[in-house]
This record gives sequence, structure tokens and C-alpha cells, in this order.
Amino acid sequence: MSIVRLDVRNDVVDPEAIDVWIDGHIGDEVVRFRLDTGAGTCRVGISLATDHLPSQRAAHSVAASGVGLDEEEIVIPVLRLGEHLLVDVAATRTSLDTHLMPLLGMSALARHRCQFRFGTSELELTASTGPSTPGWIPLVSHAAGQPTMAVRFGDLEVSGCWDTGAGLTAVDAGFARAHPYLFEPLRSAVGIDASGVEISTELATMAACAIGQVEFPRSVCAVVDLSELNEHLRLKSLAEQRHYQPMLFIIGMPLIQHADWDFDFPASKWALTRRT
Repeated sequence: MSIVRLDVRNDVVDPEAIDVWIDGHIGDEVVRFRLDTGAGTCRVGISLATDHLPSQRAAHSVAASGVGLDEEEIVIPVLRLGEHLLVDVAATRTSLDTHLMPLLGMSALARHRCQFRFGTSELELTASTGPSTPGWIPLVSHAAGQPTMAVRFGDLEVSGCWDTGAGLTAVDAGFARAHPYLFEPLRSAVGIDASGVEISTELATMAACAIGQVEFPRSVCAVVDLSELNEHLRLKSLAEQRHYQPMLFIIGMPLIQHADWDFDFPASKWALTRRT
């Protein structure tokens, strides 16, 4: 078992958004990661600790704006989080500019039972407890391993990607247009996606919702056109001959922070409790 401190803070540009940071070590080098369960893999920059690691191949991904990211795939021999050592962690390596930060993604987190305790700003990493037990909910993951779950607005249900890297909950513009009674316009804003590209968004106050057995209050969300991202996901699913799962709802930190979450990723189960 290892407990790692989470640094949870409001974004310096948009105070409505919430960022979560976690410190790790690659060799003797401290790396400040953004905790990002919406990222299928980790990301690091070129540094003394990573420059010598051999590149496996070029990697291409697409951010929410539809802009592609071309990076090198590497394997980090040892990544340390607190006292916990993760061996042979898949990552991408990029020459990080001012907008691209290191990410701690699912290639590191999915090996463990991860208890995200936002009430005390801690992440506890432990071994899996095995098959499902009463009180747990079966976990469905997106293609790259990101956890997904049902978000309920009364009788309406939408699948959401649970994304600690999302400073705001992001809702596809088409979904928001189809259900305008759930979203009260607030103001315009400019966000930055995983590629470092600025995206013009409309902020809205989202209606209260439920996840699992927990009720969540009204919160701020960003209404974003996710059509280009979803087209990329559709084509990728077609090429890989698997079921296409569009991304219409991304559960961000303004919602996530209201509960403590327990994900046993190897056992494909999860649970949550409302913060008191």
C-alpha cells in the first residue's frame, strides 16, 4: 500500500476549473504530473531522466479540439509514486511547451486498486481485492482504458468518461442542444485541450445529477463541440474492428470533487461515497 498526496487547486486562468497534480520520480528526477484518468497513457517531457529511453514508435492521438498529437512511445523502466514502484510504464515523450504538461494516465493507474480521496487530497494505491463483492459496481472502460459510468438526470441517462484531467465537466454541444433544460448559459470562455490548442467554449450551470447512488449538486460545465474527436474515435474503432463508443459527456473535477472514489481496475469494479 502507498498513499500519495494530491495537490487539488483552482485553475489560475479560470477559477471555475479544478486541476489535480501529483509528484512522481523518474530516477532521481521529480516530475510533477497532472492526474489524468482521461488519458490512456502517461506523458513525459524530454529531460535527463527520459532522453536516453529508446523510442518504440511514433504515436498519434487526437485531443478534444480534433487536433492531432504526434509523440514518441517509450517505456519508463521505473516510475515511483510515494513509496510505490511501477515498472515498465508505457508513456509518450514530447518536447513539452508551455501548454503540454506531463500526465499520469491509465497506463500507470490501471494496474492497481486506486482510492481517490478528494476529501483528504490523497490517492491510495493497493493490490486488487479480486472478484466483485456486494456494494461494488461493474466497471466499463473506454477503448484506451478510461473509466466510464452512467450519469443520470432523472430518467435521462448518459455514459460519461471519468476524467480527473478535465478541469471542467465537458458536454458535447449536440447533447446540450438536445437537452437545453439541463444547462443554464453562464458565459463564454477559452479552454486549452491536451494538444495545447485553445478552444472557445460556452460555460453553463448544469442541473443536479446522480452517479451510482450519490446525488451531485448543480455545477459548472463547458459545452464543447466533440464531433471531430468522436469521428476520430469512430474511424479508430472501425479500423480495430471493435464497438464504437462516442464520447458525449466527460465527468470533470467540479463533479468528481464531491465524492471519494474507489476503483479496483484489475477487477473491473468501482464504488463511491459522498463526501461529508
